[in-house]
Amino acid sequence: MVALSDAWQEGAQQMNDQKRLEFANDPINLLAVDGPTNVSKRDGDAATWLPPNKFSVATMPPGKPPSRPNTGSG
Repeated sequence: MVALSDAWQEGAQQMNDQKRLEFANDPINLLAVDGPTNVSKRDGDAATWLPPNKFSVATMPPGKPPSRPNTGSG
């Protein structure tokens, strides 16, 4: 789970439009939450915010850390 704002700060602004669209819609980075939960996350990353529902965290794919944008520059 990587907030789009956090991704932008980490290099997503260097990706072309198609790559940004793919990143924003990557199921690994999407987590359906209600409005108040979304507001509490703001642009925090997984190190500073995890969903309050423990089931949501437990169902994250094993061995697949939250994806940072791959800008191709490193």
